[in-house]
Amino acid sequence: MKNVSEQFVIQINIGSRPYSITVSRDSEQIYREAARLVNTKLQQYIKTFPDQSKEGYTDMVLLDIAVNLIQEHQIDHRLKNYIQELDNTLEIN
Repeated sequence: MKNVSEQFVIQINIGSRPYSITVSRDSEQIYREAARLVNTKLQQYIKTFPDQSKEGYTDMVLLDIAVNLIQEHQIDHRLKNYIQELDNTLEIN
């Protein structure tokens, strides 16, 4: 369990809205990178589809990030299977 003193508040912006989030020191960079990713994707969708609502942009960003997360998970799963097959092959020889 994290010590309460390891937690602190950071400010991040998503789109034009500021958010105060309490995070652990070791996860601060992840939150900042995530905010940059969301903002980058928001800007990409705003440029590509200029007539959407804010909610529409948010939905597209969420879908984009969710698809990427699922693809990464599938790649990780396939890699684990390949490693297991390799380990099994090496044990046989």
